[in-house]
Amino acid sequence: MGSYTISDRELGSVQRGITKRDSIIERQREQHRVGQGVALGCSYGAAFAIGYVRGTKEDPNTGAWNIPGSTVDWEAAAAVTLAAGTFAASMKDSTRKYSNYLCFAALGVGCHYLGQIGRKMGRTGKFSTVAGVPGIGALPQYNPESYNPTQFSDPYADPVASSLASSGV
Repeated sequence: MGSYTISDRELGSVQRGITKRDSIIERQREQHRVGQGVALGCSYGAAFAIGYVRGTKEDPNTGAWNIPGSTVDWEAAAAVTLAAGTFAASMKDSTRKYSNYLCFAALGVGCHYLGQIGRKMGRTGKFSTVAGVPGIGALPQYNPESYNPTQFSDPYADPVASSLASSGV
């Protein structure tokens, strides 16, 4: 076999091609990182926003935040609406650029909703589509004559706790 030598011109052309490809790869990596940040920001922002609104609007006794006259939870309706909006936006060229944002928002709201349902199921042992968990953060009011303020419930059913409370300990 004969040997082949590369001219300086050919070598320069190969080096320029490699450099160009390396810059393209680095640009794609940066766009991927930005895309991940946008995905996390949209998802977390939507989850926080729906959680905040739910916290201000839900029934403090039952945790329900249902559409009036129905058993449909507003948060579930928002997740389904955002998911449907994602598919609808992806069908038209002029709105396709917004479909990812809607998808991330649907993920954030849906995950928040399912997390609430899971937490409620963990507390009650029963599955319910009412996502709110009544009594979160609502500790008994302090009454020094009835029980120790570090307890989470009244001591009346617990003889040891009631004797400690009555003895002043």
